[in-house]
Amino acid sequence: MNNKQITNIIKKLCQEKKITISTLLLNCNITKSFIYDLEKRSTSPSCDKIVKIADYLGCSVDYLLGRTDIPEVNRRNNANIEKDIHTYNNKEIIPSAFEEPPRYNFQNPIAILGRVAAGTPVLSYEVDYGTIVPENPSASYALIAQGDSMYPVILDAETIEVINQNVLEQGEIGIISVNGEMTCKKFYNFPDHYELRAINPNFETITVPKNPSTNLQIRGKVSLTKAQMNRL
Repeated sequence: MNNKQITNIIKKLCQEKKITISTLLLNCNITKSFIYDLEKRSTSPSCDKIVKIADYLGCSVDYLLGRTDIPEVNRRNNANIEKDIHTYNNKEIIPSAFEEPPRYNFQNPIAILGRVAAGTPVLSYEVDYGTIVPENPSASYALIAQGDSMYPVILDAETIEVINQNVLEQGEIGIISVNGEMTCKKFYNFPDHYELRAINPNFETITVPKNPSTNLQIRGKVSLTKAQMNRL
């Protein structure tokens, strides 16, 4: 079973249950880039996400992974749990029938305000892209990364959670406005200039001199998700 087949099964179930992919991912507290990462980047899905999706759609993990044509959860007694640990891409997945249903946090969604350059700064703008439930309850809003300068930590088209603040420590990742154009970079403050550094070594450091003609503002601190932290 490859990633494309998994996404096809997820889309088929969503269509049958008359729910959108966005609704599924929001209610499972999974970033909107999940399906894109599976299809385009061949990212291996985590056990936690597969179990969440299976529970929300009311099917078994085996069905999502194409190991059975029967979508219903097989509810056998707990004595057989150890026999029902399956693997996908060398990762253990415990069938959700034997777990307590996860308790999702539907509280305090934050708005996705638009896109931010993870590359050369671009003119900032705000668009209603909907909402997400953030992993970090301190996050004030979210943006969608555009570009690969923060790869592999922040992927192109991935959602970025942002804490609203106007200061950053050396090396922290932030949303920074330079003369009205916003970018996502690591921030460094030196006596006569600022440096906005990418994580991807293929991108050059942006040097911003400290002079009256330069308007640099810190718009917020990026709060990395668990998936992003794992890529550090």
